[in-house]
Amino acid sequence: AYVGGKLSGVTIIRTNPNKPKLMHRAFLWGVYVAKEARGRAIARRLMLATIESLPPEVEVVHLGVSAENSAAIRL
Repeated sequence: AYVGGKLSGVTIIRTNPNKPKLMHRAFLWGVYVAKEARGRAIARRLMLATIESLPPEVEVVHLGVSAENSAAIRL
């Protein structure tokens, strides 16, 4: 995500296109929004765009967050 031309947020997702038994799963293992860009729903929009860009065979997206990370839990 770019805000004012500056990279302000990213997501990292892993799929398994070469493993037939795992092709239906994706692992979202990184979401980051720069401190100065937080509070603008950037993470939510990044997550939605990431999920929408997945190949059609992906049926499940796994995401784990720390129990202490209240912002990630709300997301």
